Amino acid sequence: KLEELKAGSRIVSNSYQIPGWRPVQVDDVGFSKIYLYVKK
Repeated sequence: KLEELKAGSRIVSNSYQIPGWRPVQVDDVGFSKIYLYVKK
C-alpha cells in the first residue's frame, strides 16, 4: 500500500524502518527511534 501513496506523502514510523526506503529524518525518543519518510 505504501507504493500507492502520492509523491510528497509523509510516513512516520515508530521503532521500525521501512525496507527499501531511506528516511529523511531519524530522531531518538527515549528507547526508540522515530523515522520520517517522504514518498518520491
